[in-house]
Amino acid sequence: MNQSQVEIYVRSSPLGDVGIHWRNITKPDQPMEEPFVLKQRIIHRSDGQQVTVNSLINETKPSLILARYEGKILLEVIGLDASEARSQRMGRRISEVVLWVGDASSTEVEFTLRQLAASALLSLWDKEIAFVTTIRNAIAFDGLDSFKADAQQIEQLYIDASKNLDKVLSASHFSQTDSFDSIWSTPVTVDADEQLHFLAHQISQALLSSSEEPVVVVAELRRGNTERRIFYRGNVWAAPPAPKPVEEPSPQQEELEADFQKKTPILSTAPASRSTSRIIILVVILLIVIVLVILWLATQLKSPLTPAPILTPSPTPTLNPIGPPAPTSPPDLTVPLTPDSVVPPLIVPTPTPSLS
Repeated sequence: MNQSQVEIYVRSSPLGDVGIHWRNITKPDQPMEEPFVLKQRIIHRSDGQQVTVNSLINETKPSLILARYEGKILLEVIGLDASEARSQRMGRRISEVVLWVGDASSTEVEFTLRQLAASALLSLWDKEIAFVTTIRNAIAFDGLDSFKADAQQIEQLYIDASKNLDKVLSASHFSQTDSFDSIWSTPVTVDADEQLHFLAHQISQALLSSSEEPVVVVAELRRGNTERRIFYRGNVWAAPPAPKPVEEPSPQQEELEADFQKKTPILSTAPASRSTSRIIILVVILLIVIVLVILWLATQLKSPLTPAPILTPSPTPTLNPIGPPAPTSPPDLTVPLTPDSVVPPLIVPTPTPSLS
C-alpha cells in the first residue's frame, strides 16, 4: 500500500488515566495524533445548524462514514467492540474506531475505500466477518497510558478489501435493475440479509458524486431483542442556506422615508436612559429607608415600657408626749411652786399595730 496516499488512525482506550485518544498507526512510533480531517469540514444541516462530520452519528453505536471533501476521501468505522479480554481487564466495554484517509484524486483509493466500506457495513450486521475480527485482534494495551495496533494487519484489510467482499457476496445474486447512482441520495432501512447484501453491493459499485457537494454515507446498527436494523442515509450534506436578497428601495420609497424622518422628531435615547437609571436608584433608596423605618418601629413596639420609679414608704415618725394646754388664766405668781405641785404630763398611749 502506498502510505503517501492513505493514512490510518485508531482511537481506543488505554488502561491508565490518559483516556481515549487517537494514534496515527501509519507512522513508525504510532504517535498520539488527532486527525484534522474530521474537524476540517463544517456541515450545514437542514435545520440550519453547523456541525462537524462525527456529529452526524452516534459514536457509541456501530456506524460508518464514507465522505469526500477538501481533496480527501475518508472512511471511518465506529463502535466496534474490542476483544473480551481487553474489556474485562478494563472493567467496562471498550469501543474501537478506525479511520482511513486518502487522496480523493486517486480512483484506486476511492475504489478500495468503497470496497472496504461495504465490508465494514456487513461486519456491523455480523460480528464474525473478517473485517471486524481482524481489527479486534490487532489492537492491544501498551503499558498503562497507551495502546498499540498491528498496523500490518489493518493495512492488509485495505489491500484485500475487494477480495474479502467478494467472499461474502459471492453467493448473492442481484437481479435488481436499480441505478447504483441513486444509493447516494436515498435513505434505506435494512432489516434483512438480502437487503443488506444488495446495499453493500451498490456501495462497492457506485462512484461517489463528482460535484462540489461531497457525499457522506452513514449506517447505524440498532439491535433489539429479536430484530436488527440498519438506518442508512446517503448525501446528508446540505448546501449552506442562500442569503436572502436585499431589496433595494425604489426612488419613491427613499423620498417617503426621507420626508418621514424630517417630520419625525428625533428623540435622544441616551438622556432618557440616564434619567430612567436615576429614577430607579432613587426608588431603591426610598424603599430601603421605608424598610428601615418599619423595622425600627416594630422594634420599639416589641420592647417593654420604662417602669415608673418605686417609692419606698418612709417610716412613721414617733410621736412625743403632748402636755396639757396651758391655762387661760394667768398664773398666781404669789404662790410659790414646788416640785410636788407640778402637774404630771399627760401620756397618750401609742396604738398597738394589729398583726394581720
